Amino acid sequence: MKAKSYCVMVSLVWCLAALKPAQAVDFERFALVIGNNDYAAAPLVNAVNDARAMAVKLEALGFAVSLSTNATSAQLSESVTAFYHQVNQSDATQTLAVVFYAGHAVQLDRQNYLVATDSLLVSSAEDNRGVSITSQSASLAHSAYGLFPLTTLFAQMTGNPGSHNVLILDACRDNPFESAQLDEGALVKGLAPVKAPTGTLIAYATAPGSVALDGAGDNGTYTYHLLNELDQMVPVEEVFKNVRKKVAYETRRQQIPWEHSSLLSEIYFNPPLNDALPDMVSF
Repeated sequence: MKAKSYCVMVSLVWCLAALKPAQAVDFERFALVIGNNDYAAAPLVNAVNDARAMAVKLEALGFAVSLSTNATSAQLSESVTAFYHQVNQSDATQTLAVVFYAGHAVQLDRQNYLVATDSLLVSSAEDNRGVSITSQSASLAHSAYGLFPLTTLFAQMTGNPGSHNVLILDACRDNPFESAQLDEGALVKGLAPVKAPTGTLIAYATAPGSVALDGAGDNGTYTYHLLNELDQMVPVEEVFKNVRKKVAYETRRQQIPWEHSSLLSEIYFNPPLNDALPDMVSF
């Protein structure tokens, strides 16, 4: 009888151990969440709502969350720098760094930029204080203030060799600089495909060169469906595929989310309740 009770107890302990969240390695999870509404030329409705809802969701999933709303150019730069300093100073052997951005973003001369709330794009003939953000096209004769290059963000991703990165861009809602007189093709709708560091997934709310919808409710169309999918205990690629299906269906294929991934491990927003799989690495 005692032997039978002992066996039952051992089985119970084993089952409980198998049900705890997977923690095969020492890891930490961080998230920087940014939402910008208050643009002078083209204000948005839902970007700040999206950011606040995403911050609550990611914190509930165990992320250390930093939230920034209606960020100026200085605040945007400071937030990104402080975030990656935190990630790169982590003592964990593995980290997951998620950056979520809701707001305007633009493609200028085939380069992608996040747009701060105090961003300006003016003719250099009108104001010579700006610093040109174009590398090849001198014929643009325009200067920009407050545009944050994605390449600057990518450069900071590489500070921790054990870091895995997810960048979510619910942007491209419309063009805040439509009135600017630029050379044809210099400033276009949507974002350009990019090459990100190894170990990175970039999720776009819509395909390159297309425009996303701001949404009729409290959240943008893309973020609404993403919030509903984050609880699923599936790899991040599966999460974004499910979001893509739902956004495509709701918009009648007018908006098709898109991802670029160079992830080398199975990454989860919500780790599965089983750590018995020997090769599983989950965050």
